[in-house]
Amino acid sequence: FAKAFVTKDSKFLAGDQLTIADYKVMPFLFGLSLAFVEKKTGVKLSPRLAQYVEDMMPLMKTSGILTSNGGFSIKEFVESKTDFPDYEGAAIVVGEGLASLGVQTGAAKKDEKAAKIHGMPASANSVAAIVCAMDAGVG
Repeated sequence: FAKAFVTKDSKFLAGDQLTIADYKVMPFLFGLSLAFVEKKTGVKLSPRLAQYVEDMMPLMKTSGILTSNGGFSIKEFVESKTDFPDYEGAAIVVGEGLASLGVQTGAAKKDEKAAKIHGMPASANSVAAIVCAMDAGVG
């Protein structure tokens, strides 16, 4: 994704102007940009994707909904998960290709019977459309 769409030659996905595609991907990348996420999961954005998020935030008139929304923003929800242990080990960098992720495949670990999946009430899919509509003045 980063190699194809967030290049060094353009500020945003389709060049130097915001498009609906930027609004769609921003909530996902914003969540991954949080220092708390790296601390708890060991996942962080590449420098280029971190710069993308930094460039986007002031241009999205309603970007505040990602950081503060009565406890239901992506940032507030994620940072409420203090009961999870801190990640130990080297961080996995998102945006530098699959090889850099160290993804392991294969059979489940011995005696592994279930997966633990974490979600958030402020859906990144939903908030992308909401922020875009609010910025456009149509929602």
